[in-house]
Amino acid sequence: MMLQIPAWLLTASEVLEWVSQLSVLVPLAIAWRRRTLFAPTVRVLFWYTYLSLFTSLALQIGRHLFHLNTPVQHLYTLLKTLLFGRMYYLALRRPWHRQLVYGLTLGFAGFAALDAFYLEGLTHFNSYGRAVQSLLLIGFAMLYFEQMLRELRVSRLEQDPLFLASVGLVIYSAGTGMLFVLINNFRESLSALTLAFDTVSLLNIAFNVLLTFAFLRAHPSEVEQSHQG
Repeated sequence: MMLQIPAWLLTASEVLEWVSQLSVLVPLAIAWRRRTLFAPTVRVLFWYTYLSLFTSLALQIGRHLFHLNTPVQHLYTLLKTLLFGRMYYLALRRPWHRQLVYGLTLGFAGFAALDAFYLEGLTHFNSYGRAVQSLLLIGFAMLYFEQMLRELRVSRLEQDPLFLASVGLVIYSAGTGMLFVLINNFRESLSALTLAFDTVSLLNIAFNVLLTFAFLRAHPSEVEQSHQG
């Protein structure tokens, strides 16, 4: 027997989705005001906020005008991975770590294309691509955490913008990875699908909160610390 969801709960879920998508305006506004202070790594993070905002707009346009927004999801997954791959490539100092990030990012680009045009298709949610992306970005963040522990250049972790962004990325990726694997199986259950996307919305808000603090922690001195181009 299928569980019926009250109308007010569906409305609340829709409001939560809008709050989640618009929450990126907060870190974007702060980043815009402080953009001249950013190191190259944080500047890449700044570009992610634009990607997130424009993706949210494209998703709504696709849903209401074309009744299809899954191609936007496929493109967003690819571009997000490329951006964070670039960020960690700049942030990591060991050559083999950088080569690993570069190779895995290129490999993911190939997998994303395979998923879009063969495995799941552009008309279906890219659950495989999003799940693989989650594992990949968690791995990149772990490499950065290992570098911080090894070098001990930062006495207070909460003052490092990339640490804050990486924590947010790990929380979001770990919390949504399994949901993205199963999300196409939720199509027959509106209650399960609603709960899944509500969870994604809450985790996205948490991620944007940490991005906000990351941009607030960026200082001019960090430009001198970044030697990658």
